[in-house]
Amino acid sequence: MNSGLLKGLDLTGVEQLNDAFFIMLQFLNDNSSLFDSVDNLCLVGCTHITDLSAVCITKLFPNLTQAIIYDLCAHLN
Repeated sequence: MNSGLLKGLDLTGVEQLNDAFFIMLQFLNDNSSLFDSVDNLCLVGCTHITDLSAVCITKLFPNLTQAIIYDLCAHLN
């Protein structure tokens, strides 16, 4: 049975992805539970995100159990 909930988000290779994307999602989410069902996130090759994105990700996806972030960039500390 399909519950219709988003379980994962694969943004592999989206080179244009940056902090603004996650800030926008956080603004759109605005204390709702739109992304509570997301438990895995893949950001391989997303080279323009920084620590700010990591902060947003922890707030946006409270049930995240797997985040694949290798091959990111030097912007993450």
